[in-house]
Amino acid sequence: MVSRGCPAFDHLVSFLSSFLQLFRHGDRSPATAFPTDPHQESAWPQGFGQLTQVGMRQQYELGQYLRTRYKDFLNESYIRHEVRRGNTTFIPSKQNLHKQSHSNLLGLFRSRHNMSAPDWVTPDVMEKLRFLTDFGFQLLFGVYKQQEKSRLQGGLLLGEIVKNLTKMAASHPQQQLKLMMLSAHDTTVVALQASLNVFNGKQAPYASCHIIELYREDDGSASVSMFYRNDTGVEPYPVQLPGCAHVCPLEDFVRITKPFISDDRDKECQILFIFTVLFITVKRCTTLNPATLLPTAEDGEPHCCSDVLD
Repeated sequence: MVSRGCPAFDHLVSFLSSFLQLFRHGDRSPATAFPTDPHQESAWPQGFGQLTQVGMRQQYELGQYLRTRYKDFLNESYIRHEVRRGNTTFIPSKQNLHKQSHSNLLGLFRSRHNMSAPDWVTPDVMEKLRFLTDFGFQLLFGVYKQQEKSRLQGGLLLGEIVKNLTKMAASHPQQQLKLMMLSAHDTTVVALQASLNVFNGKQAPYASCHIIELYREDDGSASVSMFYRNDTGVEPYPVQLPGCAHVCPLEDFVRITKPFISDDRDKECQILFIFTVLFITVKRCTTLNPATLLPTAEDGEPHCCSDVLD
């Protein structure tokens, strides 16, 4: 949910205590190529699955924007205990954390990388692919049993964020963490937004950034607001947690998000049960035919575990 009636940031920054940013990596080379693609791995300077020069520039530009936005809050020089950075441990990210930015290069691939696309890549095909990509994200994180899926997906990251917000709100001002930087994939950004019930139904663009700001009032109370930067041409969109104001009291933020956070993910996923069934299945197959893992009848047709592997 995007809020249009939130207080101006210039007013909020005077109460800013700390903020967290979860940002997607920048433009990168393909993870792989189809067999007849003329642009195989050797065509990419850093190989497959790595940041391109465009992606590095996107990230650097994001860093410039954040420096401008928080110029009166962050120190000019780096202070170790005020900044914590890392990638999301739930979905590893190929990201250089020193270079940040934002921009969506969809449609600019040909001119930016000087590589021609196949003839079948028409605007109509690209539009269909965009639609299917967005639908895939909606299906993965929403549509059916969104709350239950969120508990087992983005709820893990949300739980860690809630813990850190609570700690930052209670920390001593002179030893306080001011900034947490989390590098991620589009799936991570969307998973978090789905668990917050603020997902807009679209794939997170390259170098998009979900910002969570923590404010501390004069009376010691804490509140939270969120912003989403998925367009370099405008200021980040205010994002409002359903059931709360845009500037949401921290205690309400914790209460509203609690149903989307799992207390024991392994138990809810029945991890031990699944591993046990898998172990028994593989054990049975390897006992019957350890060479192929798939026992074969005399007529050459697979049996036993073939139904498991189909």
